[in-house]
Amino acid sequence: MIMLALVNNEPKVLNLLQMLEYYLDHQKDVVTRRTKYDLNKAEERAHILEGLLKALDHIDEVIKIIRGSANVAEAKRELMERFELTDPQAQAIVDMRLRALTGLEREKLENEYKELEAKIAELRAILADENKLLGVIKKEILVISEKYGDDRRTKIGFDDDMSVEDLISDDDTVIAMTNLGYIKRMSVDNFKSQNRGGKGIKGMQTIDEDYIEDLILTKNHNYIMFFTNTGRVYRLKAYAIPEAGRTARGTAIVNLIQLLPGEKITAIISMKEYDDEKFLFMATRNGMVKKTPMREYSNMRKTGLQAILLREGDELIEVKVTDNTEDIFLATKFGMSIRFKETDARITGRVSYGVIGMKLDEGDEVVGMQMASHSCCKFRRQIGEALVMGVYQHCGTAAPHLLQGGASGVGMVHRQMPPPSALLTQNALVPFLQFPQIVEQRAVANDGFL
Repeated sequence: MIMLALVNNEPKVLNLLQMLEYYLDHQKDVVTRRTKYDLNKAEERAHILEGLLKALDHIDEVIKIIRGSANVAEAKRELMERFELTDPQAQAIVDMRLRALTGLEREKLENEYKELEAKIAELRAILADENKLLGVIKKEILVISEKYGDDRRTKIGFDDDMSVEDLISDDDTVIAMTNLGYIKRMSVDNFKSQNRGGKGIKGMQTIDEDYIEDLILTKNHNYIMFFTNTGRVYRLKAYAIPEAGRTARGTAIVNLIQLLPGEKITAIISMKEYDDEKFLFMATRNGMVKKTPMREYSNMRKTGLQAILLREGDELIEVKVTDNTEDIFLATKFGMSIRFKETDARITGRVSYGVIGMKLDEGDEVVGMQMASHSCCKFRRQIGEALVMGVYQHCGTAAPHLLQGGASGVGMVHRQMPPPSALLTQNALVPFLQFPQIVEQRAVANDGFL
């Protein structure tokens, strides 16, 4: 489709900007001529009203002149000479009816004259100021839009081989999420390298009793998978998380994904694509574990998917990406821990309960899970700051004092709990792994057991 128009009586093909400019020039010409016409009519009417008001001020003399005149022409001539009136004014006085002599009619004439004076002033201002002229055009276009406008029927979109993601650069980004469910995306440019002993900078504004639960470095195009305590999983692209400043609180996660009542995010995983050789390894509070191929979570719905089936009273606490070669560690709040090969847990489907990962005493519960290939500095909050299972890396060997067993075992004591028991919890853990040399000494002194 082309935009062909007559410009100065010559046909021209115009682009969108030229079409709008010529249309605006046309509207200026139309509104200017209309305003001049309205101004001329208003001035003519005001001129007549001036004569009528002057006649009403001398009504007795006007009546005497008209009654003493032989004809209309003579009456008009005498009125023009006596009161310095123009011909149209004199004609209006002669044509005036007797009812105009009443006080009510006089008041109407005076009000009409005042309104005309205000209108004349406004019309002259429009002709003198281009900005006011453009304001009139804008107001009229809005009226037309409200009266005749409808929703756009054509859409400006992307070709089949292009999407919104193609317009977003795949840069490094930092995702931060708090315990109360506030999340934000930040550019890595917000942070800079500091020397030893540096004070650091504030990374996030939090409310009372809130703290950062997860902090991951990923790419804008990567998938971010959110696992909840009820065993469901949701997915977002990293760029879909609103970007915020370094000190901003972020956006509530419930505004981004459709969490069910009572759901809380317990694990976050970043992935670029679904690898057929990778697995998702999950652990629950009651000691169940489940290993499922990652590809089974590729067809994600907006309302999420069931990642694992949970028995009554159980909750999903942790999820890790594995390659079926890892050693898995589980730790409980009573100080028990277990280490077993990932291959001990058989592969199950997406909608399944999994297998027993650790047998628990009454009242005990799993507080964290970690893989042997991760150093202690990569532990999540519920493990990384705890005296859990004595897991650390020393000379490249993970947890040499924690003997390897099989899945579904009862584990071993990794901390002797003095009475009253100082239980390990998700939110109140002892920062002991910062001192691996102390752990090693104690392990040797007690034949490999803490």
